[in-house]
Amino acid sequence: MLNVKLKWIEFENLRTGLKIERVVFNDDITLLVGLSGVGKTQILNAIEYSLKLAVNKNLRLEPYNTTLCFQIGEEVYVWSYRIQQDHAEDIFESKEIKYFFCL
Repeated sequence: MLNVKLKWIEFENLRTGLKIERVVFNDDITLLVGLSGVGKTQILNAIEYSLKLAVNKNLRLEPYNTTLCFQIGEEVYVWSYRIQQDHAEDIFESKEIKYFFCL
């Protein structure tokens, strides 16, 4: 079984305008520290949403502009996506799961 490791993430929440510059995750442990309201929870929310977007068949679209870098085994991948609108009726539905990665 191959391990998947998140190397870094950068994103902008297009609804709130919050933009987080690249956050690099260490090899062993990363601790998010900051004052209330600076974006610690938003970082975790963006990671969670990206994971759901990658594997869920039905998901309400959220307005994010996100780039993640992750490592699977020895290979490093960068994945970017941009969802510009958030309408309650916009749902990502897929009968077949497809993955697109670029180095």
